[in-house]
Amino acid sequence: MENEEKLLVLEHFAEQLGKKQSITMENIQELMKSQNIPDEIEYDEISDYLAALGVTVIGESKQIKRDNPLSMYFNDIGNVKILEKEKEIELAYKMKKDIEELRKLIPTLTLSIKKFLITGIRLEKGEIPIDDFSISSFRPNDITPTEHRADIILAMRRIETYYKKALNLIRSSRKASIGEKTYWERKSYILSHIQEEIDNINPSLRIIEGILPIFRRLEKYWTNARKRFDNFIKLAGITEEDAEKIFKADKSERKKLSRKFKFTDEALNGVVKEYRKFNHIRSRIEEISLVPPHILMKKIEEIPELIDEYENCREQLVKANVRLVVNIARNYMNQGVDFLDLIQEGNHALLKAVERFDPDKGFKLATYAIWWIRQAMIRAIAEQGQTIRLPSYLIQWARKYSRVYQQLSQKLGREPTNAEISLELDSSEKEVEKLLQALQSQTSLDRKIGQDEGSRTLEEVIEDSKSETPSLMATLAMLQQEVQSILASLSPREAKVISLRFGLEDNYPRTLEEIGQIFGLSRERIRQIEARALAKLRHPTRLRILETFLKE
Repeated sequence: MENEEKLLVLEHFAEQLGKKQSITMENIQELMKSQNIPDEIEYDEISDYLAALGVTVIGESKQIKRDNPLSMYFNDIGNVKILEKEKEIELAYKMKKDIEELRKLIPTLTLSIKKFLITGIRLEKGEIPIDDFSISSFRPNDITPTEHRADIILAMRRIETYYKKALNLIRSSRKASIGEKTYWERKSYILSHIQEEIDNINPSLRIIEGILPIFRRLEKYWTNARKRFDNFIKLAGITEEDAEKIFKADKSERKKLSRKFKFTDEALNGVVKEYRKFNHIRSRIEEISLVPPHILMKKIEEIPELIDEYENCREQLVKANVRLVVNIARNYMNQGVDFLDLIQEGNHALLKAVERFDPDKGFKLATYAIWWIRQAMIRAIAEQGQTIRLPSYLIQWARKYSRVYQQLSQKLGREPTNAEISLELDSSEKEVEKLLQALQSQTSLDRKIGQDEGSRTLEEVIEDSKSETPSLMATLAMLQQEVQSILASLSPREAKVISLRFGLEDNYPRTLEEIGQIFGLSRERIRQIEARALAKLRHPTRLRILETFLKE
C-alpha cells in the first residue's frame, strides 16, 4: 500500500466520526472492520491519529500531571486558532514558492555552486544530518537516510560535472570570442541542468542560508562600485553612455569628445580611468554569473522578502499544529521519557513535517505531520527511555501488548493469560513470552543497590570471572618491565624488529614481509636481524631473569 494512500485512508476514517469528540477502543476496532481498513494500518496508528485531532479514546490511560509550567504551555497552545484548510494550503504554497525562488539562486553564480558542493562533501562525511540537508517530502519510513544520502551524493557528482563545464566556458571566453549570444546560451544550458539536480535534492532553508552570504557580499561589492561611478559621472556632468563612448574612442575621437564636453586632457583621462574600474568590476561579475548581472541583482534584492515570508508562514503552520504534538505525546507517557521531552521531540518533528509538506499531495498537513511526530517519539523512547537501548520495534510491540492487556482485563475482570493475549496479537504464545522476557531482562549495571545516595552499583559488586587476579596483573606488569629492559640491551633496530615480530607493543605479531616494508628491507635481511637478536636474548644472564617469571 502506497504511503499517500495510507494517509488518505486515515483521513477518511476520521471523517466518518463527524464531530465526535470521543470514541471507545472497541468502537475503533469495529469501525476498522466495517470500513475494511487494510492490515497495513494498525490500531495504534489510528489511535495516535485520532488523539492528534483531539478525539479522546475512552479506555486508554493518559493522565497528565499539570504543574504550573505545563499548564501555562497548554494554555498558550490552546489559545492558538486552528487554521482552515484553505488558509493552510495558502501558507504551504507560499512556503513552496519562496523556497523554490531561493533555490534558484544557487546555480546563478560559480561561487555559490562551489559552496553548495563543499556543503555536499560535509554531508558525505557525516558532518551534516540528512534531515537538515534536504527537505524532500516523504515520510521517515519511506526511504532510509543512507539511501537518501547516496541519491544526493550522486546528484552532487552530476552538479560538479556541470560546474567544471561552467569554469571551462569562462576560461575559453577569455581566449577566444564565441559571441555574446552563444556565450549566454551555453551558460543557460549549464544553469538549467544544475537547477534540475538542485530541485531534486531540495536543500533546506538552513543549507540555502549558508550560501546566501556570498550573494550579500557580491551585492555590497556591486552597489559600492555602482554608487562610486554614478557619483563620478554626476559630478562630471555626463551620462554612463557618454563615459562609455570616451572610453572606447580612439585618440582623434577623444579630442572631439573633449571639445564637446569641454574637458581637459586630465579630466578626459579621469573619465577613462573611472570607467575602466567600473567596467572591470561589471565584467568580473558577468564572468562568474550564469545569468546576466542585472537579473542576478534583481534576484538578490528579493532575498530578505522571500526569507521573511517563508519563516512567517512556517511559524503560523507550526503554531496551529502544536496541539497535535501534545495529543500524541499523551499516548507515549510513562515509557521512560519525560512528557516535556516527548513534546520537544515532537515539536522538532513537526517543524520538519511543515518544511516538507507538499499541498499538491491531496492530504492535510496534520495527517502528514502525525507520521513524523510518532516516529520521533518512538525513536526517543527507544534511545532515551532505557539505559540499555531497545530496538524501536520492541517499544511498539510493548505498547500493543499494554493496550491488549488493558482491554482483556476490563473485559474478563481478571488478568489475561499469555495465551489469551497472543490470540489478540495474532502471534504465538511462545513469541509473546520471548518478547516479554526480552523486555523484563534488561537491567543496567549502573543501577544502584539500595536507596542511599552513596549506594554501590551492580557493576561494583558483580564478580568479573574473566578479569585477572591482582597478583597475576602485578606479575605481568613486572614481566613487561623486564622484557623492555632486556630489549634495551639490543641495538634499536634489533629491538624494534623483535617487538614487531612478536607483537610486544600492540599485541599484533607481524610477518617478516610486513616488517621488511616498514624498514624498507628485504624479507631475508629482516630474518637475519631477527636471528641475531634472538641469539643475544638466549644468553644465560638474560634467560635467568625470564625463567623466574615462567616458574610463576
